[in-house]
Amino acid sequence: MEIRYCPTCGTEADASSNFCGVCGNALPAPAEAELPEQEQQLSQRVLAHRVPLGRVLLMVILSGGLYQYYWFYLTWAQYRDHTKAEVFPVWHALCLLVPVYGLFRVYAHIQAFKQLMDNEGVENTLSPGWAVAAILSAQLLGVVSVFITGGLGSEPEISRSTIFTQVVFLIMTLIIMLSLLLHVQGNINHYWSSQPGATLLNARTGAGELTLAALGVLVWVLTIMAIVSPPAPPGGQFNDEQGRYGQQAAGYGIQEKVVAGDHDDK
Repeated sequence: MEIRYCPTCGTEADASSNFCGVCGNALPAPAEAELPEQEQQLSQRVLAHRVPLGRVLLMVILSGGLYQYYWFYLTWAQYRDHTKAEVFPVWHALCLLVPVYGLFRVYAHIQAFKQLMDNEGVENTLSPGWAVAAILSAQLLGVVSVFITGGLGSEPEISRSTIFTQVVFLIMTLIIMLSLLLHVQGNINHYWSSQPGATLLNARTGAGELTLAALGVLVWVLTIMAIVSPPAPPGGQFNDEQGRYGQQAAGYGIQEKVVAGDHDDK
């Protein structure tokens, strides 16, 4: 018979015993006793790392694309917690704002997850090069949208057509951003679900995520109001009309004086 040990007092007990002969406590089932400690810990893991694709879609649209920075922070923090690697999610996300260098951080982000999946034999379709190309395309569209409408500060008052053009470019940028984030998040969710013995839960919604969504909604509302509201008359036109009215009034005054003078002479 196999020898087992009581988890309470450590006394030996054979495989046929259900209770300890010393302390009387129940003994674990043979199958549980044979499980290695590492596997028992593995079966008790809870991974709150899954981000539903519908949530990514909604947040990107509501935030006007600002959600990408929170997404890079969130997934990098999940990578840190899972691998115990010494990484810095906040700085990693802020580096995306740095021209050129941010593209290297995007490449490193996708490459890290791809290598993680490849090492564990998890099938994936991640491509760091494609991710960099998508981010670069989105950034170039943003630059073009500024200069195609006349550049920064070219008009004291932005016209309706200018705002509409910028919205079109923004929508194109969001399409590129969504195609990237949905593709990568789908692969990451597949990796989390492939972890043996782990309970997979959705990642909680963070305060930063909600803040970016609120700012994006405010910008969307102001943009829509600017498009649908009637255009204001140019300031110069109002001043010119005011000047013409003044000239006409002055002319009427002169005519009245002339007429009054003629009347006095008579």
